Amino acid sequence: FSLRFGIGFTIQFARMEQRDPANATHLYLRRLLVLALFGVIHAVVFWTGDVLHVYAVLGLVLVLGLRRVSDRGIVALIVACLVYPALSGALRVLVMTPDIVARRVREAQAFEMSNNAAYGHGSFADTVLENARVMAYFYGDPLNLWGMFGWYVMMAMTLLIGVLAGRRRWVQRIPELLPQIRRLGWWALAIGLVCGAAFTLIFELNRAPGPSPVK
Repeated sequence: FSLRFGIGFTIQFARMEQRDPANATHLYLRRLLVLALFGVIHAVVFWTGDVLHVYAVLGLVLVLGLRRVSDRGIVALIVACLVYPALSGALRVLVMTPDIVARRVREAQAFEMSNNAAYGHGSFADTVLENARVMAYFYGDPLNLWGMFGWYVMMAMTLLIGVLAGRRRWVQRIPELLPQIRRLGWWALAIGLVCGAAFTLIFELNRAPGPSPVK
């Protein structure tokens, strides 16, 4: 979906600039604000796993900061997004002490209990209040913000690939590019299966909470 969001941004913004160059940025910003509003309502009222507000934030970065970055610059940012998890994970191994891990486990267990009470036995108002508590915890705790930033980086990577695809008109050139797409699809399947198997093995061999070098 983030890939499609990046492609859609490129196509929509190009059309807006053709129709009304002076107001294209303002129009797209208004759309992003509406998207953010829907996302916040969805996250607080219905489900904390909402992704619309994430798209709104990344769209804002695209419009105000990355819209005029060259294709080479976009590729460099994609590479940086790929490298970030390894650097962040290595830093977490150094930062996350056993005391911090134990505290966060206790916090997670407390949230599990309050979640079960609100979602399993509470009223709709209880659900909304619990959702608000969870969202405040996600965005109000420094370590959670670190984790959320990693989620934004991951979303930004595929979004930027979509921007590159939109700029180079890969979607419109699908018949021409189909042989390369098929080859890439098979390679992606093979790499994905190997990585999925490795992830499962590591997870099963190291169930202790907190980061570790093997993870």
